[in-house]
Amino acid sequence: MDRRTVVKQWMDEQERSTGYIANKTGYSKQWISYVINGHKPFSDKLALALSEKLGIQFDDLSRSKRKTRTPAKAAKG
Repeated sequence: MDRRTVVKQWMDEQERSTGYIANKTGYSKQWISYVINGHKPFSDKLALALSEKLGIQFDDLSRSKRKTRTPAKAAKG
């Protein structure tokens, strides 16, 4: 299932609006609407925010992107 479908289904099941999603994720209501309606790309960054803030699960969001990143080791020299 594509990301837009997942979010639309979640919104229907939870009876939530684009305004609710915007408030929880820090994106604008208009941007969320553009993405959900296919006028803007659905970025991994947005998918990660929806996953972390609302618990929406996306099949194509790899587990490595969900983990907290650790700083790179300092180069030897």
